[in-house]
Amino acid sequence: MRVMSRFTSASRLIDWLLMALLAAVAFLLGCYEMGDSDIWWHLRGGQWILEHGRVPDLDPFTFGSADKQWIDIHWSYEVILALAHRLGGVGALVLLGATVGTGAFLAGLTARQKEWPAVAAVLSWLPALVLFSFRLDPRPEIFSALYIGCFLAVLWRVERRPILIWLLPILQVLWVNTQGLFVFGPVLLAMYVSARVTQLAWRRLRGGSVWTADERRCLWHLGGACVAVAAACFVSPYFVAAARFPFDLFPKVAEAGNVYKQYIDELMSPRDYVGQTTAIVAGTNWFFLAFYFLQLLVPLSFFYPALWRAWLASSLSGKASVERGATDANAVAAWFAGLAVVLGLLLVSTLTRSERWAPGLIKAAGDRVAWIFLLAGVAAALAWLRRSRAAALVAIVTGGAMTAWMEWLQQELLVDGRRSLDGSASASPAVLLLAMGAAALLVLYWEGNLFRVLLAVAFAFLGLKALQNWSRFGLVAGVIVAWNFGEWSYQLTADWKPGRVSKVARGCLRAGLAAVLTLWLAALTTDRYYIHTGEPRHFAFREQPLEFAHDAALFAGQPGLPEHALVYGLGQTGVYVYHNSPRCKPFLDGRLEMPDQKTFEKYVAIEDWLRQKDPRWEKAVSQLGNPLLLLEHTNNYAAEALLLAHPRWRCVYFDALASIFIPRDSETLACNAPTVDFVDRHFTEPVSRPVPDVRGAAGREQKALFNLTASLPRSPELFWRDRAPLLWVALDRARVALGEDPSRPDVWVLLGNCYWNLNPDLMAKPLTPAEPWIPERGVYWAQATYCLRQALELHPDNAPAWRYLFQAYGARGMADAQLAAGEQWIRTDPKATAGQRAQIGELRRASQAPLANKASNPEVGLAQLAQLLRTHHPEAAGRALQKMELQTQDGWNWSFAELAAGLCMHLGKPADARRIWQHALNCPSEAQRHCRVASTYWIELNFEAAIHEFQEAQSSNPQLAEAYWGLAMIHTELGRAAAAFEACRQGLRLELNERQHGDLIALEQVLRPYGSIHQQLSK
Repeated sequence: MRVMSRFTSASRLIDWLLMALLAAVAFLLGCYEMGDSDIWWHLRGGQWILEHGRVPDLDPFTFGSADKQWIDIHWSYEVILALAHRLGGVGALVLLGATVGTGAFLAGLTARQKEWPAVAAVLSWLPALVLFSFRLDPRPEIFSALYIGCFLAVLWRVERRPILIWLLPILQVLWVNTQGLFVFGPVLLAMYVSARVTQLAWRRLRGGSVWTADERRCLWHLGGACVAVAAACFVSPYFVAAARFPFDLFPKVAEAGNVYKQYIDELMSPRDYVGQTTAIVAGTNWFFLAFYFLQLLVPLSFFYPALWRAWLASSLSGKASVERGATDANAVAAWFAGLAVVLGLLLVSTLTRSERWAPGLIKAAGDRVAWIFLLAGVAAALAWLRRSRAAALVAIVTGGAMTAWMEWLQQELLVDGRRSLDGSASASPAVLLLAMGAAALLVLYWEGNLFRVLLAVAFAFLGLKALQNWSRFGLVAGVIVAWNFGEWSYQLTADWKPGRVSKVARGCLRAGLAAVLTLWLAALTTDRYYIHTGEPRHFAFREQPLEFAHDAALFAGQPGLPEHALVYGLGQTGVYVYHNSPRCKPFLDGRLEMPDQKTFEKYVAIEDWLRQKDPRWEKAVSQLGNPLLLLEHTNNYAAEALLLAHPRWRCVYFDALASIFIPRDSETLACNAPTVDFVDRHFTEPVSRPVPDVRGAAGREQKALFNLTASLPRSPELFWRDRAPLLWVALDRARVALGEDPSRPDVWVLLGNCYWNLNPDLMAKPLTPAEPWIPERGVYWAQATYCLRQALELHPDNAPAWRYLFQAYGARGMADAQLAAGEQWIRTDPKATAGQRAQIGELRRASQAPLANKASNPEVGLAQLAQLLRTHHPEAAGRALQKMELQTQDGWNWSFAELAAGLCMHLGKPADARRIWQHALNCPSEAQRHCRVASTYWIELNFEAAIHEFQEAQSSNPQLAEAYWGLAMIHTELGRAAAAFEACRQGLRLELNERQHGDLIALEQVLRPYGSIHQQLSK
């Protein structure tokens, strides 16, 4: 007895440890960088309430909804938010969200019988916690999650302690003053009461006793609480308007196809999310996988216990005997093993949503898991038919229901629709409803709980309607699965006397779970967990860096600038409100309750017109009073390009995150906001720190500048005026970014694209490897290739690098190199379209790379190399060149070296080209050799070495134009205006080819103001 008591005490201690570890995981899952933009207008709302000592009645923050009634249903949350921010800044807000989220989880976790196995609860909550953490930002909805958890915890206990039901009106009063989802309170209570009434009616139909004293007392409490909860919905400063609020807001967030649902990501359905990102990408996102898995696990948690109860009834002569198991050890082991197999199948089906987790045969097996359930149901029905028709019926119906549900879910979420084994379309809604309805009736008959079924249906439906419901579905799914499997496992093992092997197995399972939770905690605190989730999160108590345009918003609010603003994207409107309202107001912000549909449609229409360069935007903005335009770079490059070139608008601010434009009228011209001059920015502060001055901002600004350049017209006439200055500043930002971290492949990819676009005429045919090397025609293409290859050395599976390398090779007719890059591109890019994959396939079929023969004679090698290059096989030529270089002890003749080194330059291998040129024989002049070597250093971004070589070329032959062109371009790139201007002036005195002359003439015009100033200063 003493040994048994010690074993029981140790088991309880371990169970408490598991629960504590699970709670710690729940807390740390909420401790990530704050990235939700709505926080800012909520925070400003709380500050406004504290400043004025009352809740708002009219909108004080936007001019698009000026003087419209504001039902600030979130007012108490906003006050809490403002007080927390006052105490501890953004870190306190993150801590608030994590704490409230943990409270919601603990409330749901406590809704269980203490006799139920703790292991079952922990296992049930593991996938639910992953999904629950999808939205643990300190938003008002996190309090709704807390109240949902509290409601479920109370309703779980009501049957035993009816008096607890009176906690619900108190919770409802708090809820109605916190968030618009307070309507869930009455809905949850209504579902519970409906389930109780249905249970009593069913008992009455079967001739059982209904109106016992306990039942009457419970129903009196329930009835009174229902009235009190309904009345609590009116206990708000806004009275009836507050109670009506959810019904006014519901069409905006629920109606398919409305402008709100199409525009706001969190209102997007999972189907639309997969359609945007592709099923392969969605299948690598842990939150999507957890959502998919729980959509399968929740119905299974009803079906599997019902199947067991039907099977057990046949052994115990009647369904009434199922309440306590009386199952032998072999049966217990068999049912647990069966559950493990079933859960494994669900896991395989979930992970095979992405090819990343499931190559080859595993992927094919995962696509057929649904039909395994049907076959298993048929097999179980045949095995049990003689013993129990009831168990056979449950087996085949639940198996069919799971198959129909999985097939429909794949079709609904994967957009393109999976096909079943016989090639027919997957389950139709009618078949699904019939199968699930029949299964639900059988579940309810075999000791199922109607309240749980209603909860599961309601929240699974909400999860399928919008991404913002995933966290709530995760919370409720965790509660339901823990209820169903906790109760079932208790009944299964209630009369079971475990042996030594079973005790050891249970101990190992507990130890394994403790290890998993401990590793999860370690992964969270070290940021290893978020590397694989598919979401850009980091464990930290701060706001997400480079997410909110604080500096731009503060600039926009300074005196002298327009006090009305049109802000894009929508997420930055809250930042503008936080810093500037109510003195300065945006057209609208992220409050869905404020703008009516026409106002929101106007906001979206102007954004679309700006992006599409539709002239209607001018009239629409003019009708708003020509407000200041604050544009977040992301998704607004075309709009920025339009405004940058517009004669009636000017850019007065540009940083890593956003730009600001104001109209060119008498009022704004008088303000202290000069127009941004990118040429001046490059030549006066080429390596200045970015704004905001945080790690990664320079790379973000580089991206913004390049995308802005790509959105401008590509006319050669406008290159030096519009596109070149932006590219120069982008190169400045790239140098700063690489100085911070030279191992960033994204910076190298963008740098390659910047050099690619430094070609003044992108429509002109570029230099190919089959032509003699001409620096002014080939150097920027070679630089682009070199930078892309640098990105691939850092990250061999960088899909953008392979894609741009594919395009760069294709532009120069390098067919076999293009094919090799294309093969890598489609291998690494899950977003590659079917058309792009077909393009690679056609290129593969057309490719016939000849074999390169060995050649010891350089002259023979030249003919062979030229033939390979003329037939667009530079990769094969490169391999042949390597063989020839190994066989040749001395340098090659200059004519051959020019072709061979040029090939190396095109392939992005400047070091190989430099070695060939340095050892080449019969060079026409040492000045030309210095220029070629300088080009190789230039491509490698070794600017000082390149300048030295060009200067050596000048000393050797002062009449060599190539040296002056190269010095002018390099000094310009480095922001050295005086040196570049002097190189231009000297070069223009020489005999130049057409490209050199055009470049130096245009560059001299750009440099003249800066070159003259520097010359005067030097004198």
